[in-house]
Amino acid sequence: LVSTALATGLLASGPVVISGESDVVISGLHISNPNGSCIEIINGSSNVVIKNSEIGPCGDKGVDILNSSHITINGNYIHDAEKEGIMSYQSHDIAVDSNVIEDVKSGYEMWTTTVGNISFTNNFVKNVHRGSNANGGNIAMVAFVHATGVRIDNNIGINVLGESDPEDLVNVYKSDGTADDPIRISNNKFY
Repeated sequence: LVSTALATGLLASGPVVISGESDVVISGLHISNPNGSCIEIINGSSNVVIKNSEIGPCGDKGVDILNSSHITINGNYIHDAEKEGIMSYQSHDIAVDSNVIEDVKSGYEMWTTTVGNISFTNNFVKNVHRGSNANGGNIAMVAFVHATGVRIDNNIGINVLGESDPEDLVNVYKSDGTADDPIRISNNKFY
């Protein structure tokens, strides 16, 4: 990565792709990509930590996780993404905690897994936008997830009239946990 120091102390960076890698830490970067996702974690990557960074603006997703596991996204400012701030598909063991996510299609969308252990906790999400195809517009979304350990707890979500285009606060679509460990959505504050 070619990087330069920003006034904020973060290093400027173009898009980051983590493909089939393990034990990767991204910290202290300002990642932007006007033509696509800012960060892609794909092809079986594992043990990836993204922390203390600014992610955005992004021409697609802020963080796109595909077929990967054991991902931690903590303490970041994710903003101005054309699509989701964070999206995971066929991935598991993901902890998204204590981030500020602003002006995105949805805060976090978790799609299609049977393994689970996915949490979205202690985040602040402001102004989500459905977009022209009327998808998105959620603080958080759980879609086609049939697994245990799914948690959406202690988040704050705000949609300001005239600055957002929300659909749902939390959307649970064709998803379930088990009788012993259902999907848990608790202690969130939404306005």
